[in-house]
Order: sequence, then C-alpha cells, then structure tokens
Amino acid sequence: MVTDTLQDFEALQQSGFSEEQARALVQLLARPGTDPEVVHRLDGIEQRFDRIDQRLDGIEQMLKQHSRILAQHSQVLAEHSQMFAAMIPLVERIPALEQEVSDLRTDVKDLDRTVQVIEERVKMEGRVTRMINSTIIAVAAIGIGLLNFLTR
Repeated sequence: MVTDTLQDFEALQQSGFSEEQARALVQLLARPGTDPEVVHRLDGIEQRFDRIDQRLDGIEQMLKQHSRILAQHSQVLAEHSQMFAAMIPLVERIPALEQEVSDLRTDVKDLDRTVQVIEERVKMEGRVTRMINSTIIAVAAIGIGLLNFLTR
C-alpha cells in the first residue's frame, strides 16, 4: 500500500502537480481502510474513557459534597474557637476567684462571730431589762405597801 501511494505521488508530480499539491491529493485519496480489529480496540478504548469520565464526574460530585461538609465543619470549628476564646479569660480568672471565695468565707466566719456576740448582748440586755422591770415592779409594790401602811 505504501508503494502504491509513492507511485501515485510520483505520477502526480510528473504530470505537473507541485510537491505540496501531489502530497495533499495523495493524502486525500489514499485514506487507508481501517482494520476491524483496530476499530474494535478503539471502541473499547472509547468505552473505557466514557466509564472513566463517569467515574470522574462521580468523584467530582463527591468532592463538591465533601467540600460543603468541610465548609460546615470549618464554620462549627470557628464557632467553637470563639467560645473557647470567650472561656479562656474566665478560666484564667478561676484562681483569683478561689482566693476571693476564701476571703469571703473568712468574712462570713467573722460576721458569724459578730452576730453571736450581738445575740449574746441582746440576751443579756433582755435579762437586764427583765431584772429592771422586776425591780421597778418590786419597788412599786413596796411603795404601794408603804403608802398603804402610812395611810392607815
């Protein structure tokens, strides 16, 4: 077949066609017939490419879905990061709060002691008041008794 093409090329050149014209005509006219086995192999390759293309489309869809999921996770992580950032000053303040609570406990104990002292004073004042009232009543009774005695 190659020799036929070469002979056709040379014949065209001898008949007056330029080299480029002869080459173009030979290429147009000398299209070789395709072997059925080659066609079958090419069809198989095309089918494989189609399957690969479908798989790639599926992978692309999965990647888009994963990208959306990652974006959502990224947003959740950003929210958590903000929460942690807000919590850090509070956590750092815990030792100072522990000291303040300890100081408050001491203050409460002091107040309890003061309240106990005041309660004891109130009890004593109540006793003294009752004693004074009893004394006043006794003095009044003695006075009335004396007054009755003198008026008789």
